[in-house]
Amino acid sequence: MQFPKAVTCFYFFFFLLFVFNNLYAQDNTNYKSLFITGEQKWFKRELADAAYFLQSYLRKVPEPNDNNDVVNANDLLGVVYLTKSMYDSALYFSSAAFAAIEKINNKRLLPNLYQNKARIYNQLGDLENTIKYFSIADSLYAISDEKVLRDIGVYTAAALGSIFQEQRQYDKAKEYYERAIQQSANQPTISPLVQSLEALASLYIQKNEYSKAKELFYNKVFPVVSKDSDSSLLMYAYFDLGDIHSNLNNTDSAFFYYNHAINLMYKGNELYKLDVAFIKLATLYFQNENVEQAKMFCDSTLKWARQNNNPQQVIACYQLLADIAVKEKHFEKAIFYLQNKEQCSDSLLNSGNMELSNKLYVLNKVKEKDLSIASLSEANKINEALIKEREIINYLLVGLVILLLLLSVIFFNRLKLKKQLEQHKAVTNERQRIITDLHDDVGATLSSMHIYSGLAENVWYTQPEASKEMVAKITQQSRDLMARMGDIIWSMKPADEEKYTLEARLKNYCNELLSPKNITCYFSIDEKLAASITHPEARKNILLIAKEAINNVSKYSGARRVYISLLSKENNIILSVTDDGKGFDTASTTLGNGLHNIQQRCTQLNGLCNIISGANGTSISCTFPIAIISHTI
Repeated sequence: MQFPKAVTCFYFFFFLLFVFNNLYAQDNTNYKSLFITGEQKWFKRELADAAYFLQSYLRKVPEPNDNNDVVNANDLLGVVYLTKSMYDSALYFSSAAFAAIEKINNKRLLPNLYQNKARIYNQLGDLENTIKYFSIADSLYAISDEKVLRDIGVYTAAALGSIFQEQRQYDKAKEYYERAIQQSANQPTISPLVQSLEALASLYIQKNEYSKAKELFYNKVFPVVSKDSDSSLLMYAYFDLGDIHSNLNNTDSAFFYYNHAINLMYKGNELYKLDVAFIKLATLYFQNENVEQAKMFCDSTLKWARQNNNPQQVIACYQLLADIAVKEKHFEKAIFYLQNKEQCSDSLLNSGNMELSNKLYVLNKVKEKDLSIASLSEANKINEALIKEREIINYLLVGLVILLLLLSVIFFNRLKLKKQLEQHKAVTNERQRIITDLHDDVGATLSSMHIYSGLAENVWYTQPEASKEMVAKITQQSRDLMARMGDIIWSMKPADEEKYTLEARLKNYCNELLSPKNITCYFSIDEKLAASITHPEARKNILLIAKEAINNVSKYSGARRVYISLLSKENNIILSVTDDGKGFDTASTTLGNGLHNIQQRCTQLNGLCNIISGANGTSISCTFPIAIISHTI
């Protein structure tokens, strides 16, 4: 069977289209690999290779799309040329990145573009545009929906802090550094947090507030750095601490931290700061009259400063060597070193002038271009976007406030419930205590009375004298029981009622017990203090301690006067019962039940009991912590 020619052509066309699509997809994959390779080269700081692969990618894929690769490639090229100090190329690719992002819907990389543009202007010395673009980047990072971009905002805040520090606007610099510290607190790595803390410390050092810088390192930087394996972070911390202790004239500590920093530089193969460390050590040794060590470290400084292409340290080193030569009275050497210093200074000045001229030329070209373009529409679009984002933030803030109010209601309800549960628990515990007291005091006494009444009934006719003794015991026990019941009820009554005061209770007891024996009582009770003791257990124990002591005075002292006081001293309450009786020998006398009960009740209130007795009488003093006023401990 033969196909018509038109059908054959139709199928052949689709076959070619299929092959072309496969080839195009394969080419796209290859183009993507160019971008990825360029990005990897940039991460490794292989600048020439990074520029080659990124530009190759842009030649293959000139039109931007929503995956942001074209935008990112232009932005990375801007950063590469910025690193190479080729500012006109850096600005060209930065503008290309802005042009590319305008053509797509995905604007997530916009804050990165502003941040890198600000860095270019910073290198060109254009302070106004530097602050302007960093501030825009900072605002965009703050309102980003992605945490990874919000986290990058820490570097923008730190950069603004550094700029204001250079301008000696210390309050603004501190504000941005503290923002950077706050934003970096929850990041997955500690590097941003440590760098922000060290930046704040550098601000303190510049302001000669070395004690604040030292405190910041010991309290904030070291607790974080010591938990991380990144030796470079610890290296910078040691280096800065060396500077701090050097300025504080703590020479031994400065040597210690500089040497630790140098060891970490060698260990981490981060040798680009060795010349700075060596010149600092050389200066310290010179200040400490160790000239030979100073000269040795000067030699190391010259070696590494030339290797690191750091002419400023070479200049500083020649000046120090000249100072050493003058100290040693080698004036010809001093002139030689000063001549070398002058040559290096001239060379550095010439190169600086050339670089400054280049920057001014590029900056003038950029300003002329900006004036000719006058892109007001772009600024309006950015402002509209910011307004919309701010509206979203306002809605989020309102939602957050509502959420906080709901959480507050829940919190206070839970707090109220907790307080009710605690009150219920306190009532339950108090009930249990009363039940225990009633069981111990009332139950035991009633059981004893029941036994005596049974025995008295059995021997009433056969042994009348014995039955009378048992009835007398029952009578005495009933009196004791009534007294104990009265004590329990008194401890439960409000302390501010006049008839339930501690002094009134003790006076009644003394009248019953001491008046028949012609013993006069003198009271010195702080009623305000006594009324403030509200916990029933504390009230009862203090009352029973005083009653036990009064009972001992009645039985054994032979006294004519007794003094009872309740006073406060510092953070303690002191209960004292003192008589002028015959006393006893505390060393040889075994404590009876009364004194033992007093000590036991003191212990229950976390108090101390002190008993002093002699020929002039006996004093029992109990000291309790002031905490028993509202609760037992």
